[in-house]
Amino acid sequence: GSQFFIIHGKSTPWLEGKHTVFGNVTEGMDVIDGIMQLSRDSHDKPLEPITYNVEVTN
Repeated sequence: GSQFFIIHGKSTPWLEGKHTVFGNVTEGMDVIDGIMQLSRDSHDKPLEPITYNVEVTN
């Protein structure tokens, strides 16, 4: 399995120097914006699991 982080305009010092940054969202920002509106716990984790199937192309 793989884990991906989609960053939505916030600084992420806990990721710097630990993960490789690559790619960008070219379409579907409405989906990202919708995820950002979901309720979260005190650790910024969404209260309900979020699952999406995506296709990565080059």
